[in-house]
Amino acid sequence: MDQEQQCDDRLAAWQARWQASCDARREPSFHLADIHPSLLRFEGSLRRPRVLVPLCGKCNELKYLAERGFDVVGVDGVRRALDGFCRDHDGDATQQQQQRESYVVRFPAGPRETTLRYVVSDFLTIDLGSFDACWDRGAFVAIEPCDRDEYVRVLAKHVTGTLLLVATEHDPFLDGRLGPPYSLTRDDVLRYFGAFFHVDLLQKEDKKDPFFRDRGCTFVFETTYLLTSR
Repeated sequence: MDQEQQCDDRLAAWQARWQASCDARREPSFHLADIHPSLLRFEGSLRRPRVLVPLCGKCNELKYLAERGFDVVGVDGVRRALDGFCRDHDGDATQQQQQRESYVVRFPAGPRETTLRYVVSDFLTIDLGSFDACWDRGAFVAIEPCDRDEYVRVLAKHVTGTLLLVATEHDPFLDGRLGPPYSLTRDDVLRYFGAFFHVDLLQKEDKKDPFFRDRGCTFVFETTYLLTSR
């Protein structure tokens, strides 16, 4: 299978998930209604000003970081995610000239105008220059394990500072599936990221999450790592 076909297949799978949520008139299961506590707690670990948010969906952290003075670039392969983000936050997306997949999102309400950039593209194919930081909540654990090496290669190419990585550890689902989200242990993080980043485990919490309970998991831990570029 060639690279273009692999990209199409990845995006088709995510588009199907978004379409299913839309048809059911509910939020995607991976969407978080609030700002993630790890970002609120460890935001100071993110170097400024330019921050990358991969597989961002319509996460609220995009606007939060932009309002905190970061130069935010979110990436997601599903246009419906951008539309949902703008709808949730009264944002206005304008396509950038000569950059078909890139949009500037403006939020006119408030004491001063806030903007961010949103790129509708397969994350594994991006080339967006260097970033001081990255916020990854649930992106790395969402991709297929066969894509993990390429994902890390893309991150290492783009991120020259710090990365906050929020992941989960859990046993297989009752039906035998491993994810998504896929479990990621500390040894996994060291194996995938260790050649490019120093790895520090910031916290590990026992989670009583109904999403995993309903799938038959007997244990779930949510972990937050600080990765610092070597």
